[in-house]
Amino acid sequence: MDQFPSNRAWMYDRNHRGRGALKVSFVFGVEEFITKACEQDRYHNDGGVRCPCIKCDCTKILEKRVVKVHLYKHGFKPNYLIWTDHGEQMPEGDLDNDGTSMGVETDGERNDQFMLMQDMVHDVDRCTSSSACVASNQSTPTTNVTPSPPISIPGTHSSSTVNELDVEEDSNHRPMIRPIGAGFYPSKTASKAITATIKQKFDQPWLTWGAIPKRERGLFFQCFKIKVSWRVEDEDKVLKNFRSKASHRLLEMFREARKEGKKPNWMGDIVWNDLLEKWNKPTYRRK
Repeated sequence: MDQFPSNRAWMYDRNHRGRGALKVSFVFGVEEFITKACEQDRYHNDGGVRCPCIKCDCTKILEKRVVKVHLYKHGFKPNYLIWTDHGEQMPEGDLDNDGTSMGVETDGERNDQFMLMQDMVHDVDRCTSSSACVASNQSTPTTNVTPSPPISIPGTHSSSTVNELDVEEDSNHRPMIRPIGAGFYPSKTASKAITATIKQKFDQPWLTWGAIPKRERGLFFQCFKIKVSWRVEDEDKVLKNFRSKASHRLLEMFREARKEGKKPNWMGDIVWNDLLEKWNKPTYRRK
């Protein structure tokens, strides 16, 4: 993906109002996305496409057919106008997101392609009804949860308590976290963001966090920064705690994968096979 299109308003204009039917522009746009994603070396290395739907958040590698279904059903994750996890580079300068160059589609437009769209939507409905077609989403956010009792924050000098479900957000609706000791508060919010970051960015057979090149570790942190936010004065402490937590979490994820004995859906085929080869070497097994 060498050139970034100036407008992708279709990505967040999925359904007709009232009717709920998919818009033709969205269906064709998804086709364009899938085509370009499959042209990347990463597609061949991973053995599938990282699903950018709002639930998978580029943390799962799925068949392109399943990715289409997820996008039709859930839509793209927020703020993904630049497909950075599918080969595009962040352009210099400001990105024009106003969507003014794309006219609003009317009911009379593209009537010659209406039947094509209906067939595609029908295929989606049939596919989503099959348990073999759509991968389970383990990280679906829970809504309408009964608040838990307030809990005290460890490592603070204040006797005040904070409800962990009442997560503060910044102006971009990212949950706010704070470094507390060697960890974070809210701990679950930070832990989920760290896990999602590793799943999203791990694309080489690194055996440990320390084996990841410094520049790449910086990209992991930038990805983490997109998912959560913190006070400016906490930046250095957040970075230190992130490195420690990410290192431990990566080892845990490796242990889980080896215990299961099969490739996790966030890891590419080639990366998995290379890791298996390294894990089975006598020098590693003696550690």
